[in-house]
Amino acid sequence: MSSKTWVSRRNVLRGLGVGLALPWLESLSPAPVRAQVAASPTKRYLLFYFPCGTADFWNPKGEGAAWTPSALLEPLAKHRQYLQVLTNVGQEELYNQGKNPNPSHSLYCAPSFSCTVGDTTKPILNGPTVDQIIANGIGGGRPFKSLQLGCATMVSSSDGRHPSFTRSISWAASDQPLYKEVNPQAVFDSLVTQLAPGGSADPENQRLAELRKNRDLSVLDYVLADATALQTKLSASDRRRLDQFLTSVRDVEGRVKAQGTTMPGSIKTYNRPALSASQSERRGTDASDPTGYDRDVHAELMNDLIAMAFETDLTRVISHMLDDARSDYHYEFLKQRSFANGTSTELTNNLDSVQTGGELGYHGLSHNNQQGFATVNYWMVQKLASLLDRLSMPTQADGKTVMDETIILFMSGMKGSGHELVQLPVVLASGGNVLKKDYRTTFSGQARLADLHLTIMQQGFGLDVAKIGYSQGILPQILA
Repeated sequence: MSSKTWVSRRNVLRGLGVGLALPWLESLSPAPVRAQVAASPTKRYLLFYFPCGTADFWNPKGEGAAWTPSALLEPLAKHRQYLQVLTNVGQEELYNQGKNPNPSHSLYCAPSFSCTVGDTTKPILNGPTVDQIIANGIGGGRPFKSLQLGCATMVSSSDGRHPSFTRSISWAASDQPLYKEVNPQAVFDSLVTQLAPGGSADPENQRLAELRKNRDLSVLDYVLADATALQTKLSASDRRRLDQFLTSVRDVEGRVKAQGTTMPGSIKTYNRPALSASQSERRGTDASDPTGYDRDVHAELMNDLIAMAFETDLTRVISHMLDDARSDYHYEFLKQRSFANGTSTELTNNLDSVQTGGELGYHGLSHNNQQGFATVNYWMVQKLASLLDRLSMPTQADGKTVMDETIILFMSGMKGSGHELVQLPVVLASGGNVLKKDYRTTFSGQARLADLHLTIMQQGFGLDVAKIGYSQGILPQILA
């Protein structure tokens, strides 16, 4: 489908330097198109990555449909109708052939999604990643074939490998890492200017975006005439839906602007060096957040922007990294949690990332403090849960949701602090009738991560892909 066709099937509110895509509105869709959409629902894919694996509180209780969430998966309990938790998925095949003699967070990051290992001293992966293979199959004709997002704001160690391996899970080709955008303001500006004449990369549109922010104006101020004219073409239910959407855009825009003033200024340089030894052993200005920065707000804004991009069909494929592969970030804004007796309880004290005799930050917690490590894991699972809150809200007249047409792979590339490549923490969230839901699948022998990717591509999206990396075939156990 061409971009012109995409625009003809959707309405776009335009103003000076603005092209605001709208969610699906039934009033603007001719009957034949409605029937086509009903017969062939849109499919979307989100690769949602978290670093360092998990603490020993991850595995659910029970098997099959009788499963119950573990202490670390508690935040997902209300969305279990979308979930399949996979146990005994690994990727040992990739590394037990002399290609990776030393454990490395970097090498358990990008290669987890191409199932190949390249020259680790250069940005060479030896293959595209699963999200880009899917984007090539379903992303054509969208304003963005795919988006790469994340929340990393500091310089974390790249384990002596090329930084691309630790800072990008999305590669268009063997030598083309697609670095993530971590500034919510930049993401929002791209979403609301891509359909303006010239697109989001146009210098004039970028200048106008800065002018709007400096004058404290909203993108909605620029599309008011279009929005008013559109109201006369809509049914009562679509008018309510449009009002709700525009209200949400204004809300997100305001929070994005507030967060943007606190973002670090150096994060756009992705080929940045690793921390020096002295920096990694202490918390100094190199690791401190700017005044007013809030990582939780940052992550929630990224969830809002993912939902906005999917709801308006600006893209069908997104990769999202909650942090770089060997995150040295300090999550001291979190309340410490206790995971005694298989439950999770929030305590009164804040998480302490400074470990006596050990490394600092999240990576240090993973090796020196399992309760602290699990506390950050819990927060990361909460971010998936809050995204599911958004994607499971009805957005169409028939009650359909974005989640009904989406597959999410939420995972890390290692088991935990021991850098094991077995028992990877993996959750699938999906709508539709392709994958099992409200289910725990435990494989009798180690299931290949590459086979999981292949199953999603072939069965989830109907792609004619015979192989990815070391894959040998699909995993029928996860299919509905």
